[in-house]
Amino acid sequence: MAQASPVARYHRIEMALAARIRAGMYDGTGLPGERALAAEFGAARVTIRTALQRLQDQGLVLRTERRGTVAAAEGAPARPRLLREHVDKFLDRGRPDVRKVLSFRWVPASPFVAQQLGLAAGEKLLRVVRLRSNEGGTLTYTEVHVPRHVAPAVSRTALERKAFVQLLEEHGIRIGAADQVVTCEAAGYEVAQALGIAIGAPIMKLTRVLYDADGAAIQLFMAWYRADRFQLRMRMSRREDATKVEVEET
Repeated sequence: MAQASPVARYHRIEMALAARIRAGMYDGTGLPGERALAAEFGAARVTIRTALQRLQDQGLVLRTERRGTVAAAEGAPARPRLLREHVDKFLDRGRPDVRKVLSFRWVPASPFVAQQLGLAAGEKLLRVVRLRSNEGGTLTYTEVHVPRHVAPAVSRTALERKAFVQLLEEHGIRIGAADQVVTCEAAGYEVAQALGIAIGAPIMKLTRVLYDADGAAIQLFMAWYRADRFQLRMRMSRREDATKVEVEET
């Protein structure tokens, strides 16, 4: 039997705690500490910490050194982070770029895609491939997979004009959280051909799983950025929620 991924574990803990908070279980008492939660769920404290951070990002809890972790209604209202802002730092909204849809079709979910979206391998889902460019040339090659129930939110025509996340929101899908990872790799044949770079050239890759407000995975997004046209910029700060990581055009 395949071992459950760490992402799935902290996501399950997050959903369990969110349900308790909405049911009023922690009103007036505050959530148990990280050590107690780790013992209850049989998880590492870093996993618990990640789940609590995601709850804070959604505005469900407020975390302070003095009071620990409390349901947002118990103290000052927690300000949900602007998920669109964080997600779209890596996207193309509001820029005078050209988006071209290269592929828009139903495909069976590969084992990797199925695991990321919580689906059965082979289940049909929508796969969309797009190429973004501007006057300076090609910029990004993106591949997106969405489950069947999310597919009505997008169309080939709309994707030529708008960002994927924007279309989901306009369809009434509430975005709750996103997991993003930035890596570097050598460009494969398909990506290299689309971006007009050499096979094996260094390229920056972003992988993101997007979740709705109920914690269900609704999108697997993979984007390959030309290394000669982007840079990764970070600002570190001790001030709460001030640390920023951005991918910028150069």
